[in-house]
Amino acid sequence: MQDVKNLPYNVQDWFRKLLGAVYDEEGTTKWVNLDFTNSNLTDILTRLHNDLQTIQGGTAGEFYHLTAAQHAALGASNTVTSVAVDTAMVDATRTYVVTASGKTLTLPQGTTARIGQDWTMIQDVVGNVTIASFAGDTFNLPGSPTSVVTIDEGTSLTFRLISTTVWSIV
Repeated sequence: MQDVKNLPYNVQDWFRKLLGAVYDEEGTTKWVNLDFTNSNLTDILTRLHNDLQTIQGGTAGEFYHLTAAQHAALGASNTVTSVAVDTAMVDATRTYVVTASGKTLTLPQGTTARIGQDWTMIQDVVGNVTIASFAGDTFNLPGSPTSVVTIDEGTSLTFRLISTTVWSIV
């Protein structure tokens, strides 16, 4: 290639402007000049999960991040239900993620067949969530209450039926 210094001034000036448009002062390609059409996240050498954007959800088709404690609690059950309404827990779904404040989850009625089984509530909202025992059942806590109230997002509680009418927090 011919030495640029031997080119006419107007060609040298044009070449300098061209390089200035493509590269910054350090000789690195300017970010604005990159074309990401048809690119994919996997094209990026370092992909840091926590740097991703628009991954928090709340409507159909969106997804949530869980804490390690929430993830562990989810792994304890094959079926997980996300709820934003008052509901009664059932045998088919033994882990519930509560997504609205002021809601009540009612544990199933204590029976001999349910003794030793666990039900989990994960609070994915700031505010109160009440876990109530079925009518006549109580919690293995001082005063034998029939409900437990949680107040913090990220709370995860697992309840185990220890007799036909008594629940315990495990």
